[in-house]
Amino acid sequence: KLPSMQQVQAYVSQWKDFLSYYFDIASRYYNISREYVLQLYGGFQLGFKYVWNETKRNPKNTIIGVFTILLVLSFTCLLQNSIQHFPVIFMKVAENEVGEFDLVMTPKIGSGGGTSISSLGGSNIGGESIESDTSSTTFTNSTLTGDSDSDSDDNDDIDFSDILMQIGSSFTLNETEIYGKIGNLSTVKGTTPRWILLGKDLHPEYTTKNVSSIFLIINSTKEREIGLGRDWDKRPLGEAETYISMSVLHNLGIKGNAGERVLLGLDMFGVLEDLGAIDKDVITEQITTIVSASLANNTITIPLNISLFSNLGVPIPDNLDSSERNITIEGNNIPPEVINGIASQIVDNYWDDIKDSFSPDKFYLECTVVDEVGDPYGKWPSALGNVAILEADHITKSIYRMLPENQIVLNDLARILGLQERNATEDFDWKTFLNDLKLEEYALQIITMYKPRFTTYLKETLEMKKDFMDFTNDISEMLGVDYPVEIQLPVEQLMIGLNYLRMFLDQVFNSVLITLVGLGMVLIYSLLLSDVEEKTYEYGMLRALGLKHDSLIQLLIVQAIFYSVPGIVIGMFFSYVLSFPII
Repeated sequence: KLPSMQQVQAYVSQWKDFLSYYFDIASRYYNISREYVLQLYGGFQLGFKYVWNETKRNPKNTIIGVFTILLVLSFTCLLQNSIQHFPVIFMKVAENEVGEFDLVMTPKIGSGGGTSISSLGGSNIGGESIESDTSSTTFTNSTLTGDSDSDSDDNDDIDFSDILMQIGSSFTLNETEIYGKIGNLSTVKGTTPRWILLGKDLHPEYTTKNVSSIFLIINSTKEREIGLGRDWDKRPLGEAETYISMSVLHNLGIKGNAGERVLLGLDMFGVLEDLGAIDKDVITEQITTIVSASLANNTITIPLNISLFSNLGVPIPDNLDSSERNITIEGNNIPPEVINGIASQIVDNYWDDIKDSFSPDKFYLECTVVDEVGDPYGKWPSALGNVAILEADHITKSIYRMLPENQIVLNDLARILGLQERNATEDFDWKTFLNDLKLEEYALQIITMYKPRFTTYLKETLEMKKDFMDFTNDISEMLGVDYPVEIQLPVEQLMIGLNYLRMFLDQVFNSVLITLVGLGMVLIYSLLLSDVEEKTYEYGMLRALGLKHDSLIQLLIVQAIFYSVPGIVIGMFFSYVLSFPII
């Protein structure tokens, strides 16, 4: 209900003395006469009374004007709010795409203990020199194809696990050590270790139904403390429990949160290969060096026939028939491509056996599916695909349950990982090792959260880059420039890539904003023009009765204020209510 005219006049009279005081001050400092001020005040007072009575008599134009200003201003404020929140929107997009990872540390493979051809020293393998004598060595077709008899000379065999062990390098990070060095930095909120492994999810009854997956091992408690995955509402997992992607469960026909079981088969060969512990090309180079060194200064007897050349992959001479003839040559005179062919043949003969020894059906764990996961909520990159979550607090027990019963395979795995000497004769005790293992000291990935992350991501691109450059410089200084770690800034890098889209949208929305403001001004002008044309006779009568030209202008200004002020106030209120926090 609109207030009465008496109530409005009471409010006006309360302000009259107050304004009169300030009018006196204005007249002193700006040389304005009191009569002019009173005349101005009287003109606005007259305009206010006239517009008020006219609005009560015919409120249609005023309602249309207020509603028009309300719509334009509400949309303009919402648009401006969106422009101001572009950095927040892009930050959420980046976090959903690459995870809420401010800084990611990964080991620099080969920087520490990796073995290369040059480090072998030509004829020195595993710390033992290869002694060459003048005795002759006989190669047969079965030697090259891997079909040698069991009673063949053991001295001619190559210990394949020794080569794998030499290539295995330090491919983990010590999270405890790293946090001890950088934890005192004011910009570091905390660190957490992670392990990402390749594997397959298998149906417990029908193992032919399987889906490739990523096993993500996390420390839920620590990640919650440092704010990683703010929207993640799942409880920490217990022993032999897992969260699995919804797509995996759908393909396997398993229900989440129903107590059903699933087999998690670890692709140990793929893990070792991705970590750089097993590399077929490097192994071939290593064996080439061994063969070359063992054949040097020796007399070699080789059966010369077409099948030999085919096995080695070298050109067949035109004058060679199918009959087998033995030739004797000096080892130093063997062409390099022949030696490379021998090494490649040896690797190919053993490679499938190695892959089978570390296949997912040899390393598997039966787990209870606690719940299905549809959205990563910033816990991991959305592009990671199918994911199975395991808890780090229970992973050592799970690993022990996952290990196969074949002790030979377990010993080879221990040698490859550098846990056992290559000449050790006793079986490696995995149970004791896993019980004493401090898993955080062997992290495959360390995530560091940046304390002022929100304020930094909301800054302009150059300022954001400068802050993160200072952040990485501080970490590098604390760790040391030679520390074997690679540093990445996933969210910051993606936001830099989105900067051009942000600049384009800024231009578009600012253009729309200016257009809307101009449209609102045109609407007010149109309403006033329509009102003036409608009341031309009435305004003429007022002029005839003595209304001054300035007073008529003041009357029109008051009428514009009647349109705009209520519309602005109500529009700002609605835009505030409709605006919702993004974070």
